[in-house]
Amino acid sequence: MENAAKIAQNRINIVATVPVIPGINDNERNLKDIAIFARKHGILRVRLLPYHKLGIGKYKILGRDHDLDALSPPTSERLHEVAKIMETYGLDVSAEA
Repeated sequence: MENAAKIAQNRINIVATVPVIPGINDNERNLKDIAIFARKHGILRVRLLPYHKLGIGKYKILGRDHDLDALSPPTSERLHEVAKIMETYGLDVSAEA
């Protein structure tokens, strides 16, 4: 967040990429905080990326536990809901399914 604020001070067009992790960061309070931070620093575009399970195999190869094994990616409907919430803060939001 500190780096994003520093970059934004230079008036660089930033697109904030936000992973959407069900039950972790997709609650209304967290989305509001992200949107307010973005607006405060002149970041007007947000790209939502759904959580995926592609990294699980790497954890297994490394012999490490993956705490999010049971988590499922958000539905396209949920991504749309998250986008709508963030758009209420004046952000241009895109979601990749």
